Amino acid sequence: MSRIIKSHYTETHMQEKKIIQIKKIMNEQNESLFQEESVASDLNRLLMEANQKAEAIVLEAQKQADQVYLKIQEEVKQWDKEKQILIEEARQEGYLIGKEQGASDSKREYQHMLNLAQETMNQAKKEYQSVVEKSEFTILNLGIKVAEKIMNQHLDENEEDYLFIVKKAIKEAREYKNIELHIPPLHYSFVLTHKKELMSLFPRETEFYIYPNDELEGNGCVIESSNGRLVASVDEQLEQIRIKLQEILEEDLS
Repeated sequence: MSRIIKSHYTETHMQEKKIIQIKKIMNEQNESLFQEESVASDLNRLLMEANQKAEAIVLEAQKQADQVYLKIQEEVKQWDKEKQILIEEARQEGYLIGKEQGASDSKREYQHMLNLAQETMNQAKKEYQSVVEKSEFTILNLGIKVAEKIMNQHLDENEEDYLFIVKKAIKEAREYKNIELHIPPLHYSFVLTHKKELMSLFPRETEFYIYPNDELEGNGCVIESSNGRLVASVDEQLEQIRIKLQEILEEDLS
């Protein structure tokens, strides 16, 4: 979800008392960066797990669809056997009625059976395709919803990770003016205690307000400003995963 931030140390043994305070500040900054790296790593891991879970569900759907197709093929084979029996019965009946008339009737009956068998096979293929499409898309969407639930539960319990999402959104809107940050009431108190830290992300002094918004679903946040509106959430990330997987499915099924 976020590019991992790398920090480099440039301390030397030559610097002594005059830079002790600077070293302390640098250590605090590095500690903050490491914390952000850890949060980013956790969220990246969760998104990868969600992606893998969705792909596994798609593979399972394909397996189920293949099983359905095999069943349809068995039914077609069974019908083919019955068709041969009917054809033979028609031929025998033809010989009893009369060789010429029977042969003509048998030929028509045989052609009728062939047409019926072809129609049955075509219908079986259509049913198979329908089963594949419905099962894969349905189970894909279900898998994404399960992953979404797991990740939202994780963010409910780990507010540092939620704060990382907020920071990422602010960095994308850092050039905006008169910022209003809207967040779910669940995280309001925690985020408010980090307001000073969030304000430090702006390159210049900016009017910055934080509001609880009970209309927000999940663990997203919304930034309103004179420059426009920005929405950031894990749900949005998962939706992007769902869209990409759906595009892959559509290509495979076309």
